[in-house]
Amino acid sequence: MNFGETLQAVALNRAITKLGYQCITASYENVKENFNGWFKMNIKEYGIRGLKFELFRLKNMKYPIVRSNQKEEFEKILKNADAVVCGSDCIWYEKDYNSILFLNFPKNRIPKIAYAPSLRDDIITDSMYERKVARWIKDFSFLSTREKAGSKIIEKISGRNVEIVLDPTFLLSKKEWNKMCSARLIKEPYVIMYIIGKSRCMKSIVSQIQSYYSGRKLIWITMENNDGYSVGEGKRDVGPAEFLSLIRYADAVVTDSFHGSAFSIIYQKQFYAIKRMVNNNDVYDHDCRIRNILEILNINNYFSNDEEIDFESSYIDYISTNKKLMLERKKSLRYLKNALNILEEKNEARN
Repeated sequence: MNFGETLQAVALNRAITKLGYQCITASYENVKENFNGWFKMNIKEYGIRGLKFELFRLKNMKYPIVRSNQKEEFEKILKNADAVVCGSDCIWYEKDYNSILFLNFPKNRIPKIAYAPSLRDDIITDSMYERKVARWIKDFSFLSTREKAGSKIIEKISGRNVEIVLDPTFLLSKKEWNKMCSARLIKEPYVIMYIIGKSRCMKSIVSQIQSYYSGRKLIWITMENNDGYSVGEGKRDVGPAEFLSLIRYADAVVTDSFHGSAFSIIYQKQFYAIKRMVNNNDVYDHDCRIRNILEILNINNYFSNDEEIDFESSYIDYISTNKKLMLERKKSLRYLKNALNILEEKNEARN
């Protein structure tokens, strides 16, 4: 259960539906990983969160959701489709060369569109990855990626121009997300701490936030079976609707998450994106994912865990940021619309 994965799937489903197409979401789900999730927190709590995620999907996706990790099942799903959109987020992220995630179905020659997949930076030096996936990628009718680094990798592999488009969550407006958001959960003023990695430097960050945002509660959104950190209040039973609400009504957000940053931007929050750490080591590829969207929108508020936060210089002027976001949203929707329209015209010509 992942906020970003669920919210971007809903957003892409809705964006395609708004363009006038019936959109069925086929979700590749690793049964083993889902099963192991039960042991990361107690069963009762996992069940509550799981139910919230499931109800959110059912409520906010107009057409059915199909789940499987079997190639045969996906081939059946695609049998009657006119086109398939592959994306977004980290579907091409891992180096396990999973042909399903590249829509490698030789029996089904359905037109394919890549929308905003994200790739690991270290894949660019992996010759095995290039040899394995080159023929699959070249089979796509339209190619795009979410990050500049990913675009360069796919251009090298495919020999074609690859567009850079926004994460699907940016395709919907704040007003549209508000309709999927739960009511306000916390009455008092608060700051959201949505931190996925852990670091010995976190105490310094917490201290700076407490000092600058004096009087606000610290609310931690945590996915694990703990209350986050000793300072503040932990929220574990949070579904996607509650996640949206917590960010929407926050006075500020501190996060090492791409989608934590994305929804801070959508909700026009002052936020502080910090470098994700795992066992006190940098996670470089994730660092680039956040930096990429901040560079696109001309936002300068990214901080290493061991540096002082300059609150004044990191203030975000959302008048200029929103103008840039609107332009990028139009560009991304135009890519998606053009790809679907061209494929529709080709299908009609064949019939």
